[in-house]
Amino acid sequence: MALGMLAVVNFVSDKTEDPFAVLAEIYARVLIAVLWFLLIYHAVYAEIKDTIKRGEKELAALNDVAMAVGQSMDLSQILHDALLAVVKIANFEIGFIYLLNEEKNILELAASHGTIPENLARKLATLKPGQEV
Repeated sequence: MALGMLAVVNFVSDKTEDPFAVLAEIYARVLIAVLWFLLIYHAVYAEIKDTIKRGEKELAALNDVAMAVGQSMDLSQILHDALLAVVKIANFEIGFIYLLNEEKNILELAASHGTIPENLARKLATLKPGQEV
């Protein structure tokens, strides 16, 4: 570290003989380096914090789904509770779960969350696999 400081002093002292100007320039360079470090540290910390929060929300949703499956043997209740957990984590206002009726080759609405217009609800009650909504 001492060699690095000497190199800075020598580089700066070639420009001026004033020792206060040399110290001021060294101080300014160190301050800029520290500020850059803090800026980068803050950005990385914020990204890590956001990632952890997303992970916590996902784990909470998985826990909600696991609790729903473990507390009930009623498929419609399980699907409803699972859908609520997914809607909550995704911040959706509306959500649907469809089950495939293999005999009729259609998707039947098994659970829904949110309010939709009645005419749209009738159209969404059953869908053909691959059908666009």
